Amino acid sequence: MQKRIAVLGNMNNSYFSLTRYLRAAGHDVTLYVFKGEFSHFSPSSDSYDDAYKQYTVFLDWGGFYQLFHIGAKKIKEEFERYDFIIGSGLAPAYLNKAGLILDLFFVYGWDLYKAPFLRLYNPLFTIQYFHCLFHQRAGIRKARNMTVGDPSPFFDKLLARLKFSGKRHTFSSPGVYEPDYNQEAIKLFYPRSSSYPAYRAIRDSYEFIIFHNTRQIWKTKSNPVAIKDNDIFFKAFKKVLDSTGKNMAIIAFEYGVDYKASQNLCKELQIDQHVHWFPLSDRKELMVGMSMSDLVAGEFKNSWFTYGVVFESMAVGVPIIHNRIDELYPNEILYPMLNASNEKEIFEQLCFAVNNKTKLQEIGKEANMWYKKQVVEKTVTEIEKLINQKVDEKNF
Repeated sequence: MQKRIAVLGNMNNSYFSLTRYLRAAGHDVTLYVFKGEFSHFSPSSDSYDDAYKQYTVFLDWGGFYQLFHIGAKKIKEEFERYDFIIGSGLAPAYLNKAGLILDLFFVYGWDLYKAPFLRLYNPLFTIQYFHCLFHQRAGIRKARNMTVGDPSPFFDKLLARLKFSGKRHTFSSPGVYEPDYNQEAIKLFYPRSSSYPAYRAIRDSYEFIIFHNTRQIWKTKSNPVAIKDNDIFFKAFKKVLDSTGKNMAIIAFEYGVDYKASQNLCKELQIDQHVHWFPLSDRKELMVGMSMSDLVAGEFKNSWFTYGVVFESMAVGVPIIHNRIDELYPNEILYPMLNASNEKEIFEQLCFAVNNKTKLQEIGKEANMWYKKQVVEKTVTEIEKLINQKVDEKNF
């Protein structure tokens, strides 16, 4: 008998993608989108049709302060009919209030390193704040399984503080639906893309394009985990322009608290004519520009094994340059990329890139294959094992 699976939350559109992969594998899966999740992370921003409406529920609740006002009965009636529940964001809190246990907590970041811990909050909502804080901690602690696609000790310390008693996994959410975005598939969307003419004009004007859709966070230091060090990327790009004389461009986005500071920095560096800024865009639109680029630029401050921009680059088959400290991942199969963590290394890697476009294309293809095997296939298989394990325990 087919088991019913619920996926709660859709931050970064990662879980809409996960839902589609599980459905493609033959499972009965329903996606729940919490109220308040960013509009550019709606399934409509990551899909070329409206088929998602057949298996997506848009909740009118789901916020941090809202939990206090939602009755446990309402939550329980919605989710108790499922055989297996996967959740991110505040799913642990909402399920815990209803007396339900999360089968798989699929961490995206904030939901683990911020939501369960004391931080600044609006004093007008003190009761609501502590209500959700309590349930988020308890929900994480009781979850049967938890996965975060990065084996960093940073997450181990957080789980120790929360006294997590379930099983820790390191498989990643396949956050990008590759069948829609690989090099052949995405070209079918070009005629329908509102952004395509602008991207086409840039592609026709430059011999080398770097796509930089990472949030701009480098001047604001309040959250060390979120810092991207975009500034050293722009500075290295300036040096490459001056030293190689190549006709190069960057496509960047007005996204992140420091995007205006980045725009000002580009003017100071006198590279602003080479940097093309786009407004915050739907994934299905920005992937068009990424597919037409030569290289993707990610984060340079912290070393994360994978994250959204990495998976986007892999899905479309364009190589990425970012910071990855390989010693942190001794048990992982490493994917091909250009590794850099400071201005000098970024400069050297960009010089290599502009002079080796054929090699870059090979790296992009290899990374695409790695994503399909080490992320998509592995994660679907691991989730199926957890579902079967729960069924076996129930029947024992």
